[in-house]
Amino acid sequence: MKATMMQTLWALIEILAAPAGGQDAAAIARVSGIELRQASENAYVVFFESTGPLKLQDGVVVGVADVREFKTQNKPPFVVLRELQGACVDVAAIERHLGPVSPPTPPSNPVPDALVTREVTFKGQRISLGFKWSKPDCLSSVSFKG
Repeated sequence: MKATMMQTLWALIEILAAPAGGQDAAAIARVSGIELRQASENAYVVFFESTGPLKLQDGVVVGVADVREFKTQNKPPFVVLRELQGACVDVAAIERHLGPVSPPTPPSNPVPDALVTREVTFKGQRISLGFKWSKPDCLSSVSFKG
């Protein structure tokens, strides 16, 4: 997989949080610059994934961009940036760029890969933030709820 150099994490979040970015997988790919491929589908959802890791200009690497496009419901796709690596993004940085972050919700089963979740509302969009139980100070995933 070839890494692609893109904008910063904050610019990518701003693009994905915008209403125009959430129409369908093709629109998300077009406005974000993320190259997506269809991974699978079922009767309800078409699953897309990035074709490789996304190396961002601020040192963050998005391992996988995951887009789930709903077939039967008139709602925007569910988008997840996961397996974040590289530069550690902590809560203080998130609050500087996106606003106040909710208190953490611990996982029901605290194993090393379990996620502690938090939320932020940015430009009217609820965004879930995941932090690995084993590395609670560094952002691991970002989910856009549509």
